[in-house]
Amino acid sequence: MAAWVDYEEGRTAEAQWMQELDKLECLIQAHEYEQRTYGEKDLDEFQGLSSKIRSTQGKEWLDLLQQERSAHLSKRKRQLPVIFVTGIACSSGLSLILTCAGDISVYETQCALLSDEFDFQHISFKHILIKESEDQSCRDAKFLRDCLTEKADIPVSLVISILERKIEEGIEERGWSLVYGFPQSLDQLLEFERK
Repeated sequence: MAAWVDYEEGRTAEAQWMQELDKLECLIQAHEYEQRTYGEKDLDEFQGLSSKIRSTQGKEWLDLLQQERSAHLSKRKRQLPVIFVTGIACSSGLSLILTCAGDISVYETQCALLSDEFDFQHISFKHILIKESEDQSCRDAKFLRDCLTEKADIPVSLVISILERKIEEGIEERGWSLVYGFPQSLDQLLEFERK
C-alpha cells in the first residue's frame, strides 16, 4: 500500500519516473489509435501530456514519438498523383480508376502509350513484382519469387509498400503515375488509400 501512495503522490524518484512513463504510454496509445483509424481520429488533446515529461530519457523517447507522429500525419495529408487501370470494375471516390476488359496485353500497351503521351510514369504492377523478386538486394525477393511461382497471394501491405515506393520514385521526374494491374479488388484500393 505504501508503494501505491508513493506513486500517487510522486514521493520518490521511482514514483515520478513511473508517472512520467504512464503519460508517455498514453501518448503512444493515442498515436497508435490515430494510425489504426487511418487519420479519422485526431487525438491532439493528448499532446498536452508532453509537458509532463521532464527526464532526459523520457524527452528522447517523446522526441522519437513526435517525429513518428508528425511523419504519419503529413503522409496522411499527402495524396499520391496516381491513376489506376485495372481489369475489374471498381467504384470509389478515393482514386481515379479506369476499368477495362479483354486482352490484357492490349491494355498494357495502351497504358504505355498513354503514359508516353501525357508524360506519366507507367507502372505495370506485374512487372514491378517480377523485378522486385529478381532483385537480390530486396529483402523480400525470395518470398515474392515463391508467391509468384506458387501463384499465391502476396500480402497487401507488402504489395502497397512496393507500389508506393515505385510511385514516389517517379514523382520528381514525371509527377503522375499510371498503374496497370492494381488494385485487383476494392479491398486493395481501400487499403492503399488508408496507407
